Amino acid sequence: MPRTGNDKERVSSRRQTELAVLQLIQREPSISRVELAHRLGLSTANITGVVGALVEKNFLVEEMSSAKVVGRRRISLTMHPDLGNVVGVDIGTFNLRIAVTDLNGKLLGYREEATEMWRGREAVLSRCFQVIDEALAASGIPVSKVLGIGVAFSGVIDVAEGMVLSYPRLGHAEQWKNVPLKKLVEDYFGIPCLLEDSARAVATTERFLGAGQNFQDFVYVDAGMGIGASIFIGGSIYRGFNGSAGEFGHMTVDENGPLCLCGNNGCLEAMASSATIIESVRRAISKGVISKTLEMANNKMDGISIEIIARAAEENDSLAYRVLSEAASHIGASAADLVNLLNPEAIIFGGALFRAAPVLLLDQIRRVVRQRAMEKSVNDVQLLTSPLGTNAGAVGAARLTAAAMIDTIHHRRGAEAAIPTMPQPAVPAG
Repeated sequence: MPRTGNDKERVSSRRQTELAVLQLIQREPSISRVELAHRLGLSTANITGVVGALVEKNFLVEEMSSAKVVGRRRISLTMHPDLGNVVGVDIGTFNLRIAVTDLNGKLLGYREEATEMWRGREAVLSRCFQVIDEALAASGIPVSKVLGIGVAFSGVIDVAEGMVLSYPRLGHAEQWKNVPLKKLVEDYFGIPCLLEDSARAVATTERFLGAGQNFQDFVYVDAGMGIGASIFIGGSIYRGFNGSAGEFGHMTVDENGPLCLCGNNGCLEAMASSATIIESVRRAISKGVISKTLEMANNKMDGISIEIIARAAEENDSLAYRVLSEAASHIGASAADLVNLLNPEAIIFGGALFRAAPVLLLDQIRRVVRQRAMEKSVNDVQLLTSPLGTNAGAVGAARLTAAAMIDTIHHRRGAEAAIPTMPQPAVPAG
């Protein structure tokens, strides 16, 4: 018998409810039925029916928690581990990082090695694909179990088209111009690929596993060889009209400042990135300034790193301290603009620069923000450093990919057939 209009509406409503349940559990593994009902605005009876059917179809796993709620042990829900796996890739200027996870974000394998950008795009991608294969093999996961691959890249990205439009790094810009990276990955592995800006990938990990867990409206600033940001509004990433929101590193700090690789003068990235700090120290030493940094680098100018500069500053090296303080002042001035413009709950600073010198930088940034931002907003905002490690970009890329695959998994398995035919209220947006 053909379905009536009411039947189709019920199926559509059930499907949307199921998807909302799966998406929320994937975002927040170990959530309970009571929390699901509250978050989605559904009755506990409806949630019980939906969850029961999804458990029966092996979408979900119920686990008894050790925590008790009013005398009863809490039952938490997670995605079934046999649904498949995802791979997260972070292609950085210096390091290539690969994370293999399940749909709950559980880390099953991890690899990290030098990117060796100097070898050129083709060599970098060839090695990247090889390391993905090696990471999967070491994790005991066949490619057939991989649902998707997420790639984080620290350039100008067109997410919708899967293109790297540009990579504003000295010596690499031409190699990475208009590269169809998503297609290259999909052609090699035969698996769907999601391309994302690296700052957003790290910020995603920050949102769910780091300092961002307690905030709905915050900005994550990632400072390494470049500077980027990700804006969260209502707990979700704000991408802007065409997906370009968050170019924090290209805010103008000094109209008469040095030329940035983007073509503008005086960008924050040209004034305060790790690359700029390292170059400033090297240039000063070459002009005769005495600094512990050169000795710490075994008297090799190329060996001077942001970590060495931070360590020298801690040992009261005046050059290292001054250069880091100047960078912090520029970041602080730009952060004050963010406070005035967005009135966020928090700004979280991460990346190699803040891993190297968190206390020195944050103290200076707090002083500058207090001086420059409007009183009410600055009294409310929290300025924090990220607790995350170097794997955050790869883990974030995997998490974004897992979230993107839920609709496909649900459709492929046809879970709606197992859901009882009962009227269900519409799921609230978001």
